[in-house]
Amino acid sequence: MTTKKRSSRAESGLVEVDRQATAILEKLWAELEEVAIENLPTGSISQDAFEVFQHHEIGWRYSILIQVAGKAASFDLDALCLQKQEGQAGQWDAREFAKRVIVPWNKSVGSPLGNSGDPYVSNMFRRPRFDDVMRKARRTPEMFDKVKGILDTVQASATAAQVSDYLKLILAQLRKYLQGKSFDYPVPQRISLHDTLECVAGYLEESSGGARLQAIAHGLVMALKAKGVAYEEVLSRHVNAADAASQSAGDVECFSGNQNVFTVEVKDRELTASEVNASIEKARLSNVSELLFFVHRKSGKLVAENDATAINEMIDIQFALGLNIYIEQALDILRLAGTLLGEEGRKDFLTLVGAALGEQGADSKHRWAWSQAVRNIGAITTNVEQGN
Repeated sequence: MTTKKRSSRAESGLVEVDRQATAILEKLWAELEEVAIENLPTGSISQDAFEVFQHHEIGWRYSILIQVAGKAASFDLDALCLQKQEGQAGQWDAREFAKRVIVPWNKSVGSPLGNSGDPYVSNMFRRPRFDDVMRKARRTPEMFDKVKGILDTVQASATAAQVSDYLKLILAQLRKYLQGKSFDYPVPQRISLHDTLECVAGYLEESSGGARLQAIAHGLVMALKAKGVAYEEVLSRHVNAADAASQSAGDVECFSGNQNVFTVEVKDRELTASEVNASIEKARLSNVSELLFFVHRKSGKLVAENDATAINEMIDIQFALGLNIYIEQALDILRLAGTLLGEEGRKDFLTLVGAALGEQGADSKHRWAWSQAVRNIGAITTNVEQGN
């Protein structure tokens, strides 16, 4: 076989390993994002993996994913190998694999590992493999031991499926680590109304069961309060709390003294008559006089077509009984409020949405996404349709 043919075959093999690794990472991470933190899978390597993610040296964080994802994609690879050595079984170039696969995957999910474009660039990982020689050169041998212990366990796997199971345990601990992590929200020095709307619209593109929309509503009310709107206290229900358990009148409640004077219910789907009726009952039990349905629908259709007449009748009846009900498109309200807030108020709003996500106990993926949305202001391509 000619050198050219061998090279072509080797390149084809690398492409397939990269493709497999990326597919496995995307599949496992998507599965784990749907699991509540308290229900994440755990196993023999879980505690060590969590401690690795907590350590300040980000190289260790990257290493357990690089090594295990490589072996998950190609079972014959040696999980402890860092550099190719002629004549050795299972040899591979982990550094180049990291740059081709782990770096772009990490960026695609919000860079939870850090922002390195070359995780193995340091001398620490410029070794043939994880071995005693490498350990002796480490300032933190205890972290080396944890990482090598994980890799030894993975390398002893009987099947590729078992390696994938270990990778899932590692990713589960990454998700757990992120849940307890705080995020920065780098608000720009200047923010136009247009950029504010683009930022919010882009953030709301991904479905979140109402968590993201609730934070937008909460942040907006807090920004209005900071501007002098007469709310003495603003409360927001935990995103996972049931209405009955929380005993709240809605998703966001605004108080003057002990009186709930304004309540917001957020909906990221068409509003139904049964939902309006349930919210009315909660509002009346709490003596609320102003109830806003803060609805985000790209189609602009806010209420279910078959329920429109019934909902309008409810609104008329409740007005006569002392309850004002409003059903409005979220971005329309934000456009008007963002104008009245002015530039400083819009900057406050962006910061307060981040604070609201934390107060609501929102999942780390939603907090990180808001951090990225704010960070990328000025480079956002989402189009905000007028009136939607």
